[in-house]
Amino acid sequence: MRIKLALLIVFNIIIFISFPSPLNGQEDSLRQKISYYKNNNDIQNMLKSEVALSRHLLFFTDDLDGGIQYANEVLQRADSYKDDFTKARIHHFLGYTYINFNNDYEKGLKNYFKALEFYDQNEDYEHKSTLLMNLANAYYNYSSYEEAIKFLFQGLEMAEENNDARLIAEFQNNLGANYQALMDTRTASVYWQKASKYYEEIGDELSYYQVQVNIIGAKDFEDLTKENRANFIQIYEKAIPIFKNEGDYYSMFASMKNLASVYNNIGEYSKANEILVDLLSYKDDIQDLLILSEVYSSMATSYSGLGNAEKEAE
Repeated sequence: MRIKLALLIVFNIIIFISFPSPLNGQEDSLRQKISYYKNNNDIQNMLKSEVALSRHLLFFTDDLDGGIQYANEVLQRADSYKDDFTKARIHHFLGYTYINFNNDYEKGLKNYFKALEFYDQNEDYEHKSTLLMNLANAYYNYSSYEEAIKFLFQGLEMAEENNDARLIAEFQNNLGANYQALMDTRTASVYWQKASKYYEEIGDELSYYQVQVNIIGAKDFEDLTKENRANFIQIYEKAIPIFKNEGDYYSMFASMKNLASVYNNIGEYSKANEILVDLLSYKDDIQDLLILSEVYSSMATSYSGLGNAEKEAE
């Protein structure tokens, strides 16, 4: 099963940090502000509000084409006023939009690199680190893992220079995911272990257990000692309720399925079957067909094991 990035959600939302998220119904308010600033020749605040409106139209409405059109109009105005920061933010938004909503990697990467050029020239740490994450995520989803790793190392170096524990952990976590995708489990585990220590230090319990589960998932259970298996069972049992409480159902499903596999592997078929029956009660919520197929396969193993155990007892 392909590793799911524990910080995939962060990739999806981190681009929005610069402005508070407009609620529904605030579009008119933003347009009124733009009109007011324009009439008072306050170009700086006018463009800032136009960036906020572009973001709102692209990410919080159903009119994607209208959002793209408006964002390009803002680009033209920013160019006429020689406001490179506004241009960079709009290029960043458009890059994210084309890649994540239109599946157009060519246009998306083109916009990303235009934004990156400005961030590089102006040593914009906050936005550059965000963009490096977005770029790495794009290449990961496109299975270009070596390219993703290049951007992640750039981001990690920046985060370490700024003593940013949160970002250090996130870049390390994603390095682990990309190395695992390259089947380099040893290197993946090294970066996941580093990330888990940072997550533990900053008190991020959810991310800590997401990484721990990734580490376990990269192991071959048949080669593990009894002590390691017991430790992994303990981690799964702690992680599953945390994933459920935090609404991370993907990790919850995968962890329950994997915990059942561990119990099957050590001959605890009854415990495995109990977990799998519980997991199948969520089957309508499981969108990953691979996980679902593995659940049924694991259930077949548990039932077979239980059947053999009954025969031996006769």
